[in-house]
Amino acid sequence: MTRSGVFRIIKKYAKLAGVEVHPHILRHQFCHDLLTLGESISTVAELAGHSDINTTYRYTLATEKEKREAVEKLTK
Repeated sequence: MTRSGVFRIIKKYAKLAGVEVHPHILRHQFCHDLLTLGESISTVAELAGHSDINTTYRYTLATEKEKREAVEKLTK
């Protein structure tokens, strides 16, 4: 299966679901979730096909939602 074939499938089902999704968003979420669950950065880099682990580092950064939730913990 080609990259464009995967993109067409994702686009088709995203449209049916009424959401806008792009393959890169799914890739980013996949890597971020693995790191959040405690997987090593080197494993995630390999799964993502990154030749430089520094490329994978960006997935360790907190999302806006995660930052907001962290601050909200202070008020509880």
